[in-house]
Amino acid sequence: MLLVTFGSSAFAASNSFAQQYPRKRPRIGWLVPTTQAEWNGLLEEYRRGMRELGYIEGNTVETEYLYADGHVDRLPDLAAKLLERKVDLIVTAGTPSIIAAKRATDKIPVVFAASSDPLNTGIVTSLARPGANLTGLSLMASDLSAKRLELIHTLVPSVNNIAVLWDSSNPGMAFTRP
Repeated sequence: MLLVTFGSSAFAASNSFAQQYPRKRPRIGWLVPTTQAEWNGLLEEYRRGMRELGYIEGNTVETEYLYADGHVDRLPDLAAKLLERKVDLIVTAGTPSIIAAKRATDKIPVVFAASSDPLNTGIVTSLARPGANLTGLSLMASDLSAKRLELIHTLVPSVNNIAVLWDSSNPGMAFTRP
């Protein structure tokens, strides 16, 4: 009985304290390299997943979305804006966006939804232990480039020439060249 009384008193005290000093809602900043239209589907999945975990935008969590609209040169300024808006976490994808977020802060956690090769681009120090304030998903594209060409050759042995298009300004793509 003593434990129940102590537990309920502690709970009541914590609720009273929380009402006096409301807990700050976490603020998540999305640094998106492309347009809102291109990310609508992905962001809806993010919102659905957050709702399943009990996080409702505008209610239990605040989210800032900043879009570079395909202008990579805007990413550093957008990352700085997220810092001005005092986000608690930055979510991004793609090497240029990750680099912009990494250069903007070494304090705020940065989670990258996808990177072609975070190790060889210097984003992380190790895949097992990314280090600093960064973590995320590696697509390991550099390791897969030769395998993709091998697969094409297996499927269509008569192919002699293959053209590859990529964004040469994206450091993550430099390692995916066949």
